[in-house]
Amino acid sequence: MELNIRDLLNNIQDSSVPMNDDQVVSAERIKELTKIKLQEEQQKHSRKGLKRFITIGVAVAVVSALGCATAYAIHEHKLKNMAIDSEPTIVTRQWTSPINGELIIESFEVQTISLQGYEESPEYMALKEWEDFLATYDPDNEILFSVGNSTTQWDEKYGLCGYTCYSQEMADKIDEIIAKYDLTLHPGPLEVFYMEEINSTYGPIMKDATYMGYYYPDGTIHLDGDFGEYGFQFRRSMKGVFDPIALNVGNIEDYEEWEYETSEGFTVLLALSEHKALILADLDDAFVSVNVLLDFSVSGNAKMSKEDLENMADHLILENL
Repeated sequence: MELNIRDLLNNIQDSSVPMNDDQVVSAERIKELTKIKLQEEQQKHSRKGLKRFITIGVAVAVVSALGCATAYAIHEHKLKNMAIDSEPTIVTRQWTSPINGELIIESFEVQTISLQGYEESPEYMALKEWEDFLATYDPDNEILFSVGNSTTQWDEKYGLCGYTCYSQEMADKIDEIIAKYDLTLHPGPLEVFYMEEINSTYGPIMKDATYMGYYYPDGTIHLDGDFGEYGFQFRRSMKGVFDPIALNVGNIEDYEEWEYETSEGFTVLLALSEHKALILADLDDAFVSVNVLLDFSVSGNAKMSKEDLENMADHLILENL
């Protein structure tokens, strides 16, 4: 058994705790190991390799802590109104096959969107400014290499709370951004929790699904889960918080988008491509996103219809949040 929690810094992280199928481990021990692994990965990746890369993961829980079940209508909002990159770029990478030693070269499109809100929101503008800064800061990684993986003075305030920060210039930029857009930082390190804890705190979040994840004390939540054959990531990014999460969607033009009213009466934006599907809702106190990972499904490369995505949206129990 392998328990995965993909951390959502500005790069891909897969923090996992491998277990043998015949190994008996208590839930508390799994939780302890997972939390240790997450914190180790955050410390390492908050300075290493984060510069501008892509989060595949994301998703979100929703609505205010008071239980308000009224979502804002999206109207004309589309993925283009969330785009950090106005146009997709072509990224080429090469790697050596561990099977036959063959050199493999592949190219793919990269276009990122904000998962905190649409372009007029302060959360979006803060992320856009931060991404623009990262795109030009330390281009040769000289500062990064000089710091390495050693503990720094910025870890406690920034690194362990999900922010890319390995220099005073980066710390100053983060502080400038939160002051400019009247936002706060995530307080304290993240906490890992499991489905039973999530359901006892908020009520079930998705019917017929399994999930686990982490949360920050401000109410920001990230879950990794499975819904039938579909793997997904679910995130609630609280409004008023600088939550530096960008999602690579490949190319916005590849998506079919439409508004949908769920069985609970929430208006959501649905977007579907061959490789990914999205459920997005702009709520009173949070921005909610569900990232359906079709290329990382139980079956390996799942297919999804519009009806399948609408059915998944209907299984979200947003009124519990």
